[in-house]
Order: sequence, then structure tokens, then C-alpha cells
Amino acid sequence: MVELNEVPMISMTPVNQTECATQTDSVVRCGSLADRRKVLFFYQDFGQMGGIERYMFTMGQGFAQSGHIDPVFVCSAGSPLYHRLREHGFTVYGLQSPAFFKPSFLRTLDWGAWGQLRQIVRDERPDIVHVHFGLIETLLPRLWDVPVVFTFHGYGSLYAKSETFSGGKAWFKRIVAALFRFTSRQLDALLVVSEAERQRLLAQGFLSTSSKAQVMHNGIAQDEFQTPPADSQLKSLRDSLALAADRPVIAFINRLDENKNPADFVELARRFARSHPQVQFLLVGDGPLRSLLMEQAESLPSLKVVGYREDVPTLLALTDVLVYPSLREGFGLGLVEAMAAGVPCVAYASEGAAEILGTPQTERCLVPVGDLAALEARVQAWLRLQPAEKHSLQTALQERAQHFSVEATVQNLRAVYQHLTPSVSVILPVYNGAHCVLRAVQSVLNQSYPHWELLVVDDGSTDDTLAVLSTVSDARVRVVSQTNQGVAAARNHAFQLAGGDYIAFIDADDVWLPHKLSEAMKVIRRETRPQEPACLVYSSYYAVDERNRLLNLPGINTHQGDLREIALMDEGLFLPSTTLVHRSVVEAVGGFQTRCYHEDRVFFIQACQQFPAYPTGQRLVLYRQSESGRCRSILKDFSTALSAELSIVETLQDSLNARQLAALSLQQRRNLICRFLMYGYLPFARRLYQTLLSEKAQFADTNLWDACFQGRKSQLALLSLRSGFNALYIARTLVQSLTRWIPLSCLLPPSARPYLKERFSC
Repeated sequence: MVELNEVPMISMTPVNQTECATQTDSVVRCGSLADRRKVLFFYQDFGQMGGIERYMFTMGQGFAQSGHIDPVFVCSAGSPLYHRLREHGFTVYGLQSPAFFKPSFLRTLDWGAWGQLRQIVRDERPDIVHVHFGLIETLLPRLWDVPVVFTFHGYGSLYAKSETFSGGKAWFKRIVAALFRFTSRQLDALLVVSEAERQRLLAQGFLSTSSKAQVMHNGIAQDEFQTPPADSQLKSLRDSLALAADRPVIAFINRLDENKNPADFVELARRFARSHPQVQFLLVGDGPLRSLLMEQAESLPSLKVVGYREDVPTLLALTDVLVYPSLREGFGLGLVEAMAAGVPCVAYASEGAAEILGTPQTERCLVPVGDLAALEARVQAWLRLQPAEKHSLQTALQERAQHFSVEATVQNLRAVYQHLTPSVSVILPVYNGAHCVLRAVQSVLNQSYPHWELLVVDDGSTDDTLAVLSTVSDARVRVVSQTNQGVAAARNHAFQLAGGDYIAFIDADDVWLPHKLSEAMKVIRRETRPQEPACLVYSSYYAVDERNRLLNLPGINTHQGDLREIALMDEGLFLPSTTLVHRSVVEAVGGFQTRCYHEDRVFFIQACQQFPAYPTGQRLVLYRQSESGRCRSILKDFSTALSAELSIVETLQDSLNARQLAALSLQQRRNLICRFLMYGYLPFARRLYQTLLSEKAQFADTNLWDACFQGRKSQLALLSLRSGFNALYIARTLVQSLTRWIPLSCLLPPSARPYLKERFSC
């Protein structure tokens, strides 16, 4: 025998009970379902405040304003991003890394940094880790049992040049592509900043066609770029940069590397120096090409290289035309910033830039990639725009930029996070369960998954159930009392009060293992998408008796997907305590039938007609089979037992087709035959079997009989019926006698063994 560990109850702040008295006879306690998530954002930055760095800072501000996400940042110690986040009050950790690992392709080998990250994850205990750089980096938090989101921004020289690889380099590319495919399959969510980038990943073999990669555009703080700076601020900036107020300014604001292609901007400045010497060129940014560009600028008086700047909105207010000559672009955050500021743009039609500007109103801003002559001509055209034409272009750009707001990105990311860590409302109906209900409640309190609420519905108990429940002191627990209406009505009542994304059920005499919800969440993250979350998740169980001794080990079911037929034929596939369903499943089915004997079986059959089901592949529940329960007591009267068993068929008359109804009718009577035999009612079983034999010839589908009477239990039942010797009863008794001596703790996975003691009692 085994026993639950004692876990200290958590104190609860008093709640105004009248606020929660919705559709109840009396409310004993009301709790709340927390809607906040802690997300750890991990990015080993390049030491400059580029597009990804600005995006992360902006998203931090957006999350702080939304109030639903608590962001924690991990980046390189001492970097501009690190200091900026600290200055604005964010929780930020700086990773210390030797200079040897500064190149991005060596960072994966920096195990010291991964040790630091692991300690941070242990200390902060985030709900999700969101990674913004790397491949192997995404796997480590997953190994630490934390859900991982990875945003692919379209960076990396290897990736950028992969289509030009040949020979030995082609083999290297295949290895990296295979690694990326493998890594992406381990992720809980893969986000790509543009559809063009996703298609490129597919075309280059970095993603498989079955990948669940989602497109999620980056966002910017629109107001920051649409609010014009003061004239004095503009004059001060213009003077500091030695820019003439009466001469147009053409700007490049981006990272200075080969992919961003500042070389074409310098060549553009050289051409304008000959044809339009009055035009001023401003090269803003930092990166590996800065020294070379500064040398080239010495021969071009009209070109100023000013390095990295944080006052981008003010710089854009000085700019007449922004040039964005990137050869490849995952998204183009700087381009969106210029559009929001209403600055006329000219960009090479790289993948990400084309996705941003490829609308009928803004596609004039695009020129072919590498076509410097077209780039020069379009810049000249924008400089010649009449005021009305310029206003029309600015309006179109600003309207398009509205699609890439930080508010929209925060909302989209929150939906992803919510899908990975959904809230769960656990429903526990109880009637006269004072002797066992605390055990069930405690097993929910012990769950390793934190985002749940527990709704206990006392169905008019006449014992000390309410008094026992009053000792529970946890703000996540609600106890509601109603007049006695049955278990189905109690579950329906609780659902009306439930606020969770998913609904889980537990009966008062059952017990969950502590990782029950966590394992179900892994299935949800693996099998569903944020746009299609509706499904059922089920686990297997350990059957125990009233003294909590092991009775048997039912097989572990692995059926998944469309289980419409299997749900009809397998009575033990779904039990309330083993299942978790999306709330839309309950809404679609209409809750539990209150006028049916097997109300739970009806519910799950109807649910499987509309939604897929997925297994955890583990035993996660202690399911108590009572000797005095209603399933046992009803067997004493043949007519009553048969009527109760066939009530399912009548209830589902309008939900199933003729073949399904015939299969269900046969299966229910087969189940009743086995139940009669297992509890020693052999005459009743033989009587019902003779009735089935007389109807066998009438089955339109002769395979129904074979499908129904298969398996070891059915074979023992047939032997008992034909021989008159109840072999099934003897076998069941023998198995239960043997298994009662098996310590249950020896059968549990190692992570669950500390949860149980050698004795199990209330």
C-alpha cells in the first residue's frame, strides 16, 4: 500500500464570496486563474544595437504595457542591449563569455555560457524560453523541461550564401540543413519573420514540408516614429552632423555588413556627387565593414559615416529618402521604421523587403536586387516629388506600416505563449466523499504544471465533505455547493464557472500523479497549433481498490487522431480522470447528459465524432474501482442493468449513423456480459449472450461480431459462456490477488516515486 506525501497547504487571501456566487446555491470559496506568464528571452547579441536588439527592447516595452507577460532577458554582458534594458528597469542577465567565443559560429561550444543560462533558468523558473539566435541553443532549455520558442530572423552568412555552395561546401550545407530540420522538430514553436523567409527555408532544405513554422512579423512602436521631434532637437542634430538645412539628405540606417550591402549606398553617393553634388548622404550603423567604409568616405565630402546611433526617430525626421539595399532580408525592421515615419523609401526587392512593400500602394519603392541604376533613378524620382505626390506616398507608407505594430506582435506572441502554457480548469464533482476527496484535491495541488484552477462541486453531500474541504487553503481552489443533481449536473455547473483554456476532470476517489498535466501539455504542444487547439488528450491508469492496492495494469493505449470508431468499441479508452479537453470541445458537445447512466462515455463518444484525440502514452492516474460503487450495485438486477447499459444507444440516436449505433449496441451488451462474469453473475451473462446469438444473423456487417469479441477478456468470456465455468471471474480474482502484493511505487516512473509512500491513506 502507498500513501500521499504530506504537502503544506498554501495560505489564501480572503475573497468576497458574493462576487463568485454565479448560478450556485452556496459558494464556500472562490479562487482565481492567473493569466500571467514569465518568458525568458535569450539572445547572444553581436555587441551593437541593431534591428534584432531594437526589436527585443521594443517587445519588452510592449509586454510591460500589456500586463500579461513578465519578460526576463538574457544577453551578452556589457552589450548596448544589456545596458539599455537595465536602464529601463527590466530584469536582465548578462552572460560572461571569453573573447575566443565571440564569433557566432563558435558560441555553440561555449559550455560556460550554457551553464550560466541553466542556472538563470533554475532561479527564474520561466514558463517559456524564447530564443532569438542559434541552433543548438534552442535544444538546451528543452532538455531542462522548459517549453522553447525560436524566432528565426534570417541571419547568418552560411545561410545567406547557402545557394552558392558546391562540392565540399554543398555537403557542409546539407549537414547544417539536417541539423536545422532536426532542431526545428524539437521546438515547441518555430516563428519565422516573413512568409518569404519561410519559403526560402523550405526551398533550401532547412525545413521539411511538415514543419509547423509560423509566420510572425516583427513589430515597432508606431508612436515613437510618427511623433515629430521638436524643431530645436532637429536643429541640434543637424548641427552636430554638419548637415545643411537647405540640402536633401539620403540615409542608410542599418548594420554595416555584406548582406546589408552598404557598398551600393557608397557607390550611389559617388554617382550623385557627380550629377547632384548638393545631395547629402548619411551612413548610420556599425559592423565589420565600418573601417573600410570610413576610408571610402574620405574621398566623398557629401558622405558622412556617423557610426551607431540610438536616436533613429530623429534621424529619420531629417531624412528625405531612405535607401535599403539589402541583398537578403528576413524582414527589414529599419524599413518599417522609416515607413512609420513617412520617409520615402527605396529598397532592393529582397524577400523580406518585398513582403513589406509589395502592395499596390507601396510597390513603387522596390527595385530589382543589385540594379544600382534603377536604385539611382528611383531616389532621383523621390527627390523630385511634388508636395501632393509626396504626401500621398507618405500616407501609403504609414498605412502599410500599421500592419507591423508592436501591439499586434505582442498579441500574436501572447497567443503562442498561451497555446504552449494554456490555463486548465480542473473539475472535481463530489458526493459524500469526506473519506477521500482531500486525496484527490492534494494530487491536483501537487501538479508540477502551475497554470490551473480547481473547481470542486459538492453535489448536496450529507456527510462532512464541506467541512473537510474547508481545510484547503489555496487561492486556486474554488468550492461550490449545489443541491443533489448528479455527477453530470455537477460537472456542467463547474464548467459554467471555469475560466481555463482546457478542462480536466478528476473524480473524488481518484488520484493524479504529479506530472499528469505536464505530460498532457507536452502532447498539446506537439500535436496542435494555436489556430487549431481543440482536441482531447488522454492517459492510461493504474487500477486500485478501495484500500488503494493495485488491482491490475490496463494496457497503455496509443490510439491517436480520428478515434470515432475506436471510442465506440473501447469502453475503457476514456475515463474522466484520465482526460483533458479543450473548452470548445465541451461547448460543441453541450456538456454531460444528465439523464443517462454512462454520461461520461456518451460525452467522449460525441467528442470523438468531432475532434481528434491524442495519448500521453503513460499511466498518470490512480483509478479506484469500488466494490460498492453504482457499477457493481446495479448488476444485481438484470433488467435494470441492461436498460442502463443501452441508455447510451438511445441518448446517441441522433449523433451516430445506423452502423455506429449497431456497433455501439453490440459493444455495450458485450461490456455488460463481461461485467456480469467478472462479478460472479454467470446466469445473467449467459442469458444476455443467448439474446445476442439470436440476433447475430441480423447484423448487416458480420465483422461487428468479430470486432466486438476479440482480446483476452472476450476470449475468457466466451469460454465461460460456453463451458458454464466462469473462467473470467477466476482469472480476474487471481490477477487481483497477485497484483495486490506488488508495491505500486515500484511501477511508477522515477520522477513520481517521491510522490508516494509505502502507505496510502486519508
